[in-house]
Amino acid sequence: MAKELKDFLYENFYHAPEVTRYNEQGKEVIARLFDYFYEEVQRLPEKYQDRLAAQEKHEVIKDYIAGMTDGFALEIYRTL
Repeated sequence: MAKELKDFLYENFYHAPEVTRYNEQGKEVIARLFDYFYEEVQRLPEKYQDRLAAQEKHEVIKDYIAGMTDGFALEIYRTL
């Protein structure tokens, strides 16, 4: 029974075209945001800019993006 459920989920959910497309769009948004903030680090909020003295730039940017809601990330993405 567990194998049948697992097979069903992989076929109808995890690898469904809609889910795959959504995941690929999400990857694009995250990659574009990361590139943007890496090149325009002064656009980070001040509390993240303050962390740059103690942490690697890519770590600070990663943490900032990871803390975004989907809606906020998309809002910024659409303005780029």
